Amino acid sequence: MDNPNTPAALIVGRYTLDREIGSGGMGTVFLGTDTTTESRVAIKRLDGRRVALQPELAERFQREADALRALNHPNIVRMHERVIQDGDHYIVMDYVDGPDLSDVLVQHGSLPIDRVVDIGIELADALTRAHYLRIIHRDLKPANILIDRDGTLKLSDFGVAYWEQKDRMTRQGVMVGTPAYMAPEVINGGTSEPRSDLWSLGVVLYEALAGKHPSTKNRST
Repeated sequence: MDNPNTPAALIVGRYTLDREIGSGGMGTVFLGTDTTTESRVAIKRLDGRRVALQPELAERFQREADALRALNHPNIVRMHERVIQDGDHYIVMDYVDGPDLSDVLVQHGSLPIDRVVDIGIELADALTRAHYLRIIHRDLKPANILIDRDGTLKLSDFGVAYWEQKDRMTRQGVMVGTPAYMAPEVINGGTSEPRSDLWSLGVVLYEALAGKHPSTKNRST
């Protein structure tokens, strides 16, 4: 069997995995190539060995794919397809050829007010679409906000999102998200709601404008 980390390995006979570009709790992200169109794609992989140990990860991965398919918004990363191959799970998405907002803030410290306003408008529009579909992101932070080459924002990583249409998977008492960007009621054990995402958005915009997290003297990533 081909090594899935080499360009020779094809996902469904179409996509190559060229190199790793990120990793997290819900899988590893690769820069790939769609050999049909010769375009770059981002491919998120959930290793089958992890699924064997934690079967619930496969269901959460499926829900992330379903959410991305349903969202279909210019400020949200677009999904192409979900694949299961040789026990591994894959989500093929648009590749955003640019930094994330966290990288930008590390480089610049703070952003001009007109740019922060634009960021707020684009993210609010993306959240409006998500909340209309009863999807709560639950991990809105600079590292999950990608910036395309033309400056367009793309909200990414719906791996811990809650979708009202689906059953809630999070066990009671388990904190989901990044504490520095979570609403106080969620940190205190409450459930996530659309307004929880809006709190996180407010923290992100404050950080972009002031160059530091509102609760600390220095930036928190």
